[in-house]
Amino acid sequence: MANRALPEQQQQQQQQQQPSSQQQQQQRKQQRNSSENNSSSEAHIPPLLGVAPLGPVGLNKETRFQYQMLEAAYQHMPHPSDSERLRPYLPRNPIQTPAYYPQLPAQGSDSIEFFGRLSTETLFFIFYYMEGTKAQYLAARALKKQSWRFHTKYMMWFQRHEEPKIINDEFEQVRLKLFNFRA
Repeated sequence: MANRALPEQQQQQQQQQQPSSQQQQQQRKQQRNSSENNSSSEAHIPPLLGVAPLGPVGLNKETRFQYQMLEAAYQHMPHPSDSERLRPYLPRNPIQTPAYYPQLPAQGSDSIEFFGRLSTETLFFIFYYMEGTKAQYLAARALKKQSWRFHTKYMMWFQRHEEPKIINDEFEQVRLKLFNFRA
């Protein structure tokens, strides 16, 4: 028994003399930190204190006002069309007319409300005979409000005459009214 106790005591003494791996890692870190501090003159500054080393500084009244104005301007950013100048009205076929005849288009004649009051036939005329103009666009919008749909393949306007009789994934069977401007 005395022989067994001797090796156990020696093992305990050796363990006490050898530091644990955690203690060794801490010692290495301390040595690195002390050697870094000695070899370099740089200081570690937290990012938040990088701007104002004495701590956060409040905004003064003028800076706060400028910030509020910037935020307000951001809410109302200009659109690209805002930089375009209004074009003066240029008639398509300018000719001399008597002074009693209106020389400029009527006010509001280029609004969707005005086109909504026009008859369906007039809207079709404008759509087909005033191609590429704002009037064609407004006529198309007014026709669409009246449930007319433009078929791009047939280049014609269609309107449902009644609800569809048959509806499936591939087609629907329904009676339509169509406007054929060629007829």
